[in-house]
Amino acid sequence: MAAKQVPHDVLLETVRRVLSRHPDGEVTARMVRHSVESMLDMPIDSLAERKEELLDCIGVACEELNKSGRPGGQRPRSGGRPGSSGSPVRARPSSGGRPDSGGHSRGRGGRGGRGGGGGGGRSDEVALGVGVPSAIEEARAALDDADSGAGRAALIVAELTDAPGRAPAAEAMLLLAEVCAQSVLASGRLLDAGIAGVLCGSIEPEKPKAMAGSALRLLSALSTHDSLTERLLRTGRLVEHLVTLLPVAGDEVAAQVANLMHNLADGPANRLRLLHGGVLIALTHVILTPSASAGVKEQCLHAAAACAGLSHTELSFPELLGRMCASKVPGTVRDALTSLEVIVEKQPEVRRRLGETEEVVEGLRVAAGSSDLSVASGAAALLDSF
Repeated sequence: MAAKQVPHDVLLETVRRVLSRHPDGEVTARMVRHSVESMLDMPIDSLAERKEELLDCIGVACEELNKSGRPGGQRPRSGGRPGSSGSPVRARPSSGGRPDSGGHSRGRGGRGGRGGGGGGGRSDEVALGVGVPSAIEEARAALDDADSGAGRAALIVAELTDAPGRAPAAEAMLLLAEVCAQSVLASGRLLDAGIAGVLCGSIEPEKPKAMAGSALRLLSALSTHDSLTERLLRTGRLVEHLVTLLPVAGDEVAAQVANLMHNLADGPANRLRLLHGGVLIALTHVILTPSASAGVKEQCLHAAAACAGLSHTELSFPELLGRMCASKVPGTVRDALTSLEVIVEKQPEVRRRLGETEEVVEGLRVAAGSSDLSVASGAAALLDSF
C-alpha cells in the first residue's frame, strides 16, 4: 500500500497498537513510525512524508492513554529544551550526526549527503517517555557487557532466526540498528553470532518489503564502522543478495540498497569485491530504468562513485565510467565497458553525447590498448561507433 493511500484512522489505530506494546514509553517517535510501517507491511521510511500527521496521531494516542490512567501516555514535544516545563519528554542521544533517510549513511563529499530530516518541522527523534535506561541504551549495555555480551548476541540472533518474516523480528532489527549505529562492540558481537546470514535471508526478493527495509537498516548501521565492512562482505553472500534485490526492490528499498553499497565501498579491497559481484552493472540498469525515481538514481550514482573510489568528485555517470575504463584493474575496466555498452544499447540517442564526453573517450582509448583482447576490441568498437 502506498503511503498516501493509508487512511488517517488506520494510522491512528496502528499507532495505538504500537504504543500499547511499550507501556513504559521507552520508544521514540521514529521507532513508532517504523513499527507502524512494519505492521502495515510497508517499506521502512515510506511514511516519512506523513511524519507530521503521525506525530499528531501519537499525541492523540498518548492523551487517550493518559485519560485511561494507563502508563505510557507521555506526549511528544516538537521543540524547546528537552525535559523543560515539566514535560516528561527528553531528547534521545544523537547517534553521531549521521544523516538518516532509510539507512545509516557515511558522510559524502563533493555531491553532499542525503538530507535526513532537514528543512524544519517536528523531530521524530525524541523519546516518548522517561526512565533510564531506555530500550536502546539497555540493549546496548547488554551487548557491550564484557561477561555476557557475546551470549546475549547469540540469543538475539537465535530469536531472529526462529521468527523470520514476522513483525516482532522487523521491530527488533530497527532497535538493533540504533544500537549498532552507536556501538562498534555490539556490532562486532552480533556479526560474530552470525547475524549477517540472518539479514541476508531477510532481503531475498520474495520477502515482505517491510522486513527487507528493517534488515537493510540494520546492515547499514553495521556498515558505518570501518572495521566491520570487510567482515560483512565476506559473510552471508551479501553482495549477491544486494545485486539480486536492487532491480526489483521498488524505490524506497532500492535507495536503502544503494546506500548500503556506498557504505561498503570504503576501501580498495571492498570496492573490488563489490565490482566482482556485479554491483556496477546492477546500478547501471537502475539508473537507466525510466520508472526509477530521481532520488533512487542519485543514490545509485553515489554508490557507483564510491565503487570507483571517486566519492569526492562531481562526475556524471558516464564520466565515472570513463575514468573506470582507464583503470589498471582488468575487471574494473571490463565492468565499466559493459556499462557503457548497456547505455548505448538502451539509449542509442546518447551515443553522440558519449562521444563528446572527454572522460569517456580518453578512458576508451586506454581500454583499447588493453592486453585483454575482448576488452580492447570492445573499447575500439565503441570508439568507432561515436
